[in-house]
Amino acid sequence: MSFMNKSAAELIVDKHTEALRRGYRVWPSLGFGRPPAMGDARWTPDLILAIWTQAETGRPPDGGLEYRVGASGGGFDALEFRLLPADRRLPADRRLPADISVDTSLHLNRRGNGLQVEIPIPWYGAGMSFGSVSVRGVRGSIG
Repeated sequence: MSFMNKSAAELIVDKHTEALRRGYRVWPSLGFGRPPAMGDARWTPDLILAIWTQAETGRPPDGGLEYRVGASGGGFDALEFRLLPADRRLPADRRLPADISVDTSLHLNRRGNGLQVEIPIPWYGAGMSFGSVSVRGVRGSIG
């Protein structure tokens, strides 16, 4: 659609979309500091900007942005996975046999307030932590 055929609302959306895109390309460089009023303890400004950078480039950002965890101090923010270099991994003959099961289940809401849930596999649910979802939503998703 050409510029002349767009409504005022469409032009406003285009203008703001382009401004956001340019901003998200510039902000991760931290040339203007960290943006005020962006993010929260789980989705910090660093995480938001780093994810944008990774989506555009396919690589973690340079320049000091924390791109691995949030700042809530608990839940998935407390997890960190470090893989050993190949030369430090166990050789195949010393690994667990395929017929031995490993329990990957997690008990959620261990503080004891409300519904207690155990999930067999720790899936990450696209940004919504267990405590951020209503009881109705949790019950609907677990059967």
